[in-house]
Amino acid sequence: MNTTDFEEPISWQERLTEGPVEWTALDNVLFSVLMVLAFELLNHISSNIGYWFRPNEIPVRGKHLDEFSQTDKVFVTLNKLCTAPFMYFYVRYAYAEPNVVMESVSIQNMVLPIPVLFLVYDFFYTILHWGLHIKSIYGYIHKHH
Repeated sequence: MNTTDFEEPISWQERLTEGPVEWTALDNVLFSVLMVLAFELLNHISSNIGYWFRPNEIPVRGKHLDEFSQTDKVFVTLNKLCTAPFMYFYVRYAYAEPNVVMESVSIQNMVLPIPVLFLVYDFFYTILHWGLHIKSIYGYIHKHH
């Protein structure tokens, strides 16, 4: 076979700047592993921050789920596994969308919108969370977290 039929492989820096379309299978695996590790680190921090700073405890109201059943663990694991593909397609969309200009990324247009993002997200999250407490569906979905 003629070696001129093959394209020269691009470096990891070029693949990173060109976006997810140019990523190899190994890049996708690495991205997924990094996403899961980042969320596990966030989970560890959020689970222990109360112990580290010793604030007054908030009293538990109602029945509290201290031990996860096997079903609970499956629900949580499936939820975590969905995060990496979601983030992959999110990043891929950001690279392909003409309104997102990656060359103009700055602290102002990346960090300053975060509080607004959380306000909008929390508004819809709160409405969905209230809905998940409807007795007819609570045991199937919300109870498992």
